[in-house]
Amino acid sequence: MSNKSPRFLERLKNHHIFRVATVYAVGAWVLIQACNSIFPDIGLSKQSVRLVITLVAFGFPVVLALAWMLIKPPATDPVKLSRWQRFHWTVGSLLSITVIALVSVSGWYLWKLGAYTTDSTQAIAVSAVNAGHFSPPSHSIAVLPFANLSNDNKQQYFCDGITEELTDALGRVAGMEVIAWQSATIYRNSSQSLKAIGKSLNVANVLVGSIMRDGNMLRVSAELVSTQTGYQLWSSHYDRELKDVFAIQDDISRSIIDALQVQLAGSSPLVVPATTNLSAYDAYLRGLAAFNLRTAAGLKASIKDFTHATRLDPDYAGAYASLAHAYYLLHQYTPVSLKISLENANQAARKALGLNADLVEAHVVLGLVYFTEHKKELANDELRLALRLDPNSYAAHQAYGFFMFPTRGALTQFKMAAALDPAAPIAWIDIANTYADLGDYPHALEALTTALPLAPSLTYIALDMAYLHHLMSDDKKAIAMVTGIKPQGRLQTSLVTVARLTYGSLLDSALKDHALAAANKIDADRLGQVDAEQLATYYQLLGQKDRAVHLVAQLCANGPEYCSDIAQDPHYLLLRSEPAFRKLADRYGTIH
Repeated sequence: MSNKSPRFLERLKNHHIFRVATVYAVGAWVLIQACNSIFPDIGLSKQSVRLVITLVAFGFPVVLALAWMLIKPPATDPVKLSRWQRFHWTVGSLLSITVIALVSVSGWYLWKLGAYTTDSTQAIAVSAVNAGHFSPPSHSIAVLPFANLSNDNKQQYFCDGITEELTDALGRVAGMEVIAWQSATIYRNSSQSLKAIGKSLNVANVLVGSIMRDGNMLRVSAELVSTQTGYQLWSSHYDRELKDVFAIQDDISRSIIDALQVQLAGSSPLVVPATTNLSAYDAYLRGLAAFNLRTAAGLKASIKDFTHATRLDPDYAGAYASLAHAYYLLHQYTPVSLKISLENANQAARKALGLNADLVEAHVVLGLVYFTEHKKELANDELRLALRLDPNSYAAHQAYGFFMFPTRGALTQFKMAAALDPAAPIAWIDIANTYADLGDYPHALEALTTALPLAPSLTYIALDMAYLHHLMSDDKKAIAMVTGIKPQGRLQTSLVTVARLTYGSLLDSALKDHALAAANKIDADRLGQVDAEQLATYYQLLGQKDRAVHLVAQLCANGPEYCSDIAQDPHYLLLRSEPAFRKLADRYGTIH
């Protein structure tokens, strides 16, 4: 044979390249088909099959190169032992090691992909199991705050007002379970899925929507979604004039009732126009937004707006009812006397009921006024009527629990209120206070633990938790609890300081004088009911029972509704043997 190298095709034949290519192609096809059939059965996804195809494709030229370099040509080939051939053997060996490494890495990746797929499948299975445990009442619903699509951001009060009135309208339907407005507002602009929100609120359905107001024109969009399936059950949009706002609310309410297949008792409208004066309605919605702030400034602003609404429309029953509610709370948040607060609340509530005898809010307020005046039979009648008119009224359940406090019946009412408004800290505080009065301190502490993150700025929640630790004979935990408080304002800072020194003095008597000095610096005459209760607690722990009783007397004089349980309230545990305190208990307490 000539000393010249064979032609290229002859050399390919000598190295069996064609045979290797054919065998590789057939083997690759069989491998891909096998993977496509087997992978799903062992929990691997289609992505793993695509990875195999990619590896096979990349492996083809590598295998051909290896065949060229590693398969020995016939002995007659003049270059088989040449330096050129030995060089190719070296390169081939390195390439072989590289391919083995790549195959190993790919195998590890496939294994991880399988593990990931299996974990994902298990996660989906766990979610499905959890979804199975999520079984809210089929006719339960939360109305989430409608988005304000108006160019004016100040129109948010209008959107919130309409959404709150929709909530109230649905709540009055027998058979519906409706989450209170305040709890729904915490999900405003939430990034959580509707399923997650539904699970948090334990409702089967949520209503979402948007409102655009342009002068006297409205565009309202609404959508009812199942929180268990994520499917849309109903949706619609309305382009109407502002004067049709009540008709829109009624239409949305009826559509929801139809979608959920709730049987209505009659054919009367669910939403009756509260007023024909749109300016009065606008003032009422502004007042509602201010009232919901539950601050001194908010209550004063709401009274101004509600009063303006009644002046624009003297027959606006809803505005009078809300005005009554704001007046009743005024003595709790401001220096206004109890007498003035009750007189104004009573007058406004009676005016509201004279215009509309079925207004739940007015019956609730009148019941609270009667209760505060120690007219218990009248209070009971008003509050029970409110519950019959609206079984979903958080305010009615909370007020009736207040009336029954401190009993197991009160605990039931407060728990129903918490179920309707789980984000309302006062509901959990009421539950804690009831447990505490019944002597169940661990459950009281548990309820306050739920309330604290809902209202971290309410210092007295953490102070009460510290006191419960003391009652359970753990003053070290009480000190730790107080030390972790971040008070807001000078008064709260002073109370926290007194609390820390008081609990410290129980472990180190040398701190007692410091605690008393800090307590005496607080102007007790300017304290609200809750703060007066705290200071009275520390005075009795420091052995100053006379000062503690004096504070309780002041508290009861301007807030007798807070003293219905003083004979059982553990805040006054060390005062029960004091004659002056027993007189207060006989005068204000329900338990003698």
